[in-house]
Amino acid sequence: MHTQPHENRRAAIWAQAKLDGVDFRATGNEPGWTLEITEGRQIRFIHDYGQKETLAPCPGPANDLEAHRTTYSTTSGDQSLIVTLTAGPCADTMDDQIYPKYVRIDWDGRTFAGCGRPLH
Repeated sequence: MHTQPHENRRAAIWAQAKLDGVDFRATGNEPGWTLEITEGRQIRFIHDYGQKETLAPCPGPANDLEAHRTTYSTTSGDQSLIVTLTAGPCADTMDDQIYPKYVRIDWDGRTFAGCGRPLH
């Protein structure tokens, strides 16, 4: 099977995040964003097509087992950041991948939606 160069690059980015200790990674579109959760350390949210980065402490998650949902609520400066992970499957139409989690990010009065998966 022949792998396209952009597929190799995408796989390398996810592999590097795992090597860097990231526990969960997600992506979304319109505008493009990525999210990396490193349990007990930080949440890194890169948004607006990579133009902005928000770093916040990673609190312990709030789990709603009945709803199959995990929520992280934190702040960065005076901005609240709420990350909600819900059991999927979640289809990313930009890269034709299926992920196990729907991801919703509420930040600075805006909502971002996408898909993600645990790395460990």
